[in-house]
Amino acid sequence: MVEPDGHESALMPVDFPLGFFWGVSTSAYQIEGLNTRSDLWRWEKKKSWERSGRACNSWELFEEDLKCLRDLGVTAYRFSIEWGRIFKAHDQLDRQALMRYSRQMELLEKNGIIPFVCLHHFTNPAWLTQRCPGGWLNPAVVEQFRRYAEVVGQWFSGRVKWWIPFNEPNVYALQAYGTGYFPPGRRAIWRPLTREVTVAIRHLVEAHAAAYEVLKRRNPDCRIGVAQNLAAVFPFEHNKACFAAAKRWDEFFHWTILDAMTKGRLDEDADGRAEVALGKMGDTLDFVGVNYYTRVYVRSFPGLFRPLHALPLYSEFGVYGGRLLARALGVYRGGLERDDLGHEQFPEGLSQVLRAAWSRYNKPLFVMENGVAAEDDQLRSRSLKSHLSVLSNDIGRGLPVLGYFHWSLMDNYEWGSFRSRFGLYAVDRGGHFARTMKPSAQAYQSVIKSGALSSAGPS
Repeated sequence: MVEPDGHESALMPVDFPLGFFWGVSTSAYQIEGLNTRSDLWRWEKKKSWERSGRACNSWELFEEDLKCLRDLGVTAYRFSIEWGRIFKAHDQLDRQALMRYSRQMELLEKNGIIPFVCLHHFTNPAWLTQRCPGGWLNPAVVEQFRRYAEVVGQWFSGRVKWWIPFNEPNVYALQAYGTGYFPPGRRAIWRPLTREVTVAIRHLVEAHAAAYEVLKRRNPDCRIGVAQNLAAVFPFEHNKACFAAAKRWDEFFHWTILDAMTKGRLDEDADGRAEVALGKMGDTLDFVGVNYYTRVYVRSFPGLFRPLHALPLYSEFGVYGGRLLARALGVYRGGLERDDLGHEQFPEGLSQVLRAAWSRYNKPLFVMENGVAAEDDQLRSRSLKSHLSVLSNDIGRGLPVLGYFHWSLMDNYEWGSFRSRFGLYAVDRGGHFARTMKPSAQAYQSVIKSGALSSAGPS
């Protein structure tokens, strides 16, 4: 957690090291289109969301995506595999889908782009809750995920060295079993967040460990990590209650899962002590991937949110809860520039969460996601440069950050609508899904080409 009166020294960007991974990130459901065998497909209709449809049509147009990657000059591409494409049913593989993904990895390899493959990015097969009632509340889901990891390990281990079993398991557990935003839509509004959320977290950690074991058995030289959402956490007010609440929330939301993956013990009741041993599970992280976007404020609500007494005041309250509620709760505290989702542009927070992760785990780091939701592409360019400036400064001080992945390659389906524009490329969804490079992509292209910020291109 960030001390309320903390400050950063002046930033003096340095060149990035040789061998640094320059990349972009995407997820299968957000770009592929027609993922009809995933649980979110029906959920979109049930919740009256804008339908994802063909999304960016990347399932059919991967070679167009590849051209974008080549034009950017990236050396790595982080993307996900859709579990529901691989398994039509719990016991039925889709070999054509496996061959399609294999072809994508072959093309990446031929073009000198290293794949970083994620197995779970917020979506599950539609059949999972029938096979495992309750989904990630059911311990049987761990074995289903193990079988999935075994299949992809068998098919792709020769082409993939870098694996990410789960993207933002903290966000997924909270949104599926706390807020009810993702299926199965369980809500913990009037009961402790830790009741079902931590049960889901336990099974996610165990599934990660199962994937770690089968992927390492297939290829002992592979590297396996996690992409964890980390925000810079501040107390809403400078008093003991808010400071204590912010610390509790930071521990519970950001570090509980990573602690369990490295120590094999889980703090299930969010009391600050990891009291539950997860079998014989030991350290199952070779690296820590950080997804960083903004800072958040936390205040104390002791009567409503036991046992955490904390509510994270994310800017999304301004989007989903209305601006009056957002202002009443303090989301708009702080005067920094914001993106279209209300995320404050606070690049110093990237340094703070990276240094916290390094201090806590002593493992190599990646920035796996960083970007802005903005129609104003100049904001994207400014944000890109300011965050890379902070990152280069930390690398110059010896922080072992091995790569940076911008979110996202292209404007995509942002979990309910296409309104939030995170892409370096625009996508013409009304025509033939043509990709068009934005000035921010040119800025990133210049950084990649030079390995430094001195010629960062258009702004």
